Amino acid sequence: MRRSCKAISWQVFCLIFLVLPCLSFFSCTQEPSAQEKSRDVDHQAGSASSSSSETGAPKDEDGVVGGLEINGVRITREDIQKVAAPYLAKIDKYAGQQPPLAIKQQKQDVYAKVVRKIIIEELLSQEAQRQGIEVSGEEIDEKIETLAHGLEPPLTVAEYRANAEAGGTTLVQLREEARRGVAFDKLFGAELEGKLDVTEEEARAYFDDEPDEFVIPENILVSHILIQPEASDDPNKAREEARIQIEDLLEQIKQGADFAELARAHSTCESRSRGGSLGYVKQGLLSPAFDEAAFALRVNEVSEIVEAGYGFHIIKVQEHSQEDVFAFEDVRDKVIEKLAKAKHLEATRQYIHRLEKKAKITDNTAQSKSL
Repeated sequence: MRRSCKAISWQVFCLIFLVLPCLSFFSCTQEPSAQEKSRDVDHQAGSASSSSSETGAPKDEDGVVGGLEINGVRITREDIQKVAAPYLAKIDKYAGQQPPLAIKQQKQDVYAKVVRKIIIEELLSQEAQRQGIEVSGEEIDEKIETLAHGLEPPLTVAEYRANAEAGGTTLVQLREEARRGVAFDKLFGAELEGKLDVTEEEARAYFDDEPDEFVIPENILVSHILIQPEASDDPNKAREEARIQIEDLLEQIKQGADFAELARAHSTCESRSRGGSLGYVKQGLLSPAFDEAAFALRVNEVSEIVEAGYGFHIIKVQEHSQEDVFAFEDVRDKVIEKLAKAKHLEATRQYIHRLEKKAKITDNTAQSKSL
């Protein structure tokens, strides 16, 4: 049996990329079709004849090596590339700023992590089906509403659906993502029950063992406008054009233009959606040139043009706080929450590892050279 992987869960992607401790997974299709309901039978038949990872690499339906087979469920290289495409496109967007070898390595890393995510989600999906986990239409609606309201800024369900459809996700796929999300929540809920409790003594011991973690370093609330040179056959000309643009923006700010509005309209950093805000940052976190300029600013002061990282910046500081130290009573609840999340992540990893250990996985993606 072949499974389509057009929409794979962002939460699982975060687990692979960022090692996040929270796994509320969700992925792709709608209410199980007759084909899906007969999947266990197909799986048993496929498992009997499927080859292990050390045998010769079977070809996909298009005759190309490079897909996956997970307990008899086949996922082609084309399927994987569709999932990887948006992330690879982001790398391409800034390809002109980095050496070709670095770009190639980044793409290989992204592709490998996407493959890993697909494997995890397929194993979870198969386990949820094996356990007979059911999801009602009401639960699907509640999940979509939770996802929509959990965004920043919160969206209505109608807005959430419109955004998904604009990105190429159909309503059927959206509801399937939600359905699988609920199923995975139930799967992990049963598996992790009773394993995430944290005692007062554990929290106090962590606080005493990690004193540096409870010091608030000097920090600033900072925003910026970034103008990056466009990819060009003439880097010097592109750099000069970027400088001219940033100089014009700085002059507008000096004449009274709103910093946040200019950031939204012109900045090439993703922070433009927040009016250029990078949030609170501590000293030493940013690039040296940016860091030096930002921490030298007074509150509400705007910098001159700073060249740092991939382009030119105008920086503004909204708040500046000096170092401070927390008492245990101030952070007790957050320490308990952090330790519970750490237990959640470790228990989740162990659970996935057990699923992998008993699974039959044929991975030929390393032979896929086309990124």
